[in-house]
Amino acid sequence: MVQQWSVSDLRASTDPVPGYPVAGRLWEATASVEVITGTVTPIIPNVYAVSASGERYQVLWQLASPSSISGATISQGQTSTGKVYFDVTGADPMAVIYTNGGSTPAMMWCCNGNMMMPMQMAMPMPMDDCPHCTGTM
Repeated sequence: MVQQWSVSDLRASTDPVPGYPVAGRLWEATASVEVITGTVTPIIPNVYAVSASGERYQVLWQLASPSSISGATISQGQTSTGKVYFDVTGADPMAVIYTNGGSTPAMMWCCNGNMMMPMQMAMPMPMDDCPHCTGTM
């Protein structure tokens, strides 16, 4: 299987979240997963928002919203798109990462640059060397 994720428009959210007790501030981003080959069940809990200081906020994958990206299995050639939400209890996030279960990001999208960047090595935190983030903090 081969899948391609993209994330854009990381921002504070005004969407209602009935029944979910937000501890901080609700943030959102738009995420898409496209299946290039095979069949994929998106692993949404592997998505995190990250602040410049390295604070991680795991996606609220359990949040039921009609706007959320679906976790349903999709087949080759199909795309699933929707929002991912984060409960931000500290510094504002500036990037979204996808991990493969470890601490090193497999992909990163930053400063709304919609970067689809497979990470070959550990990403430094904070993201001082990000060309999209220089001077934005």
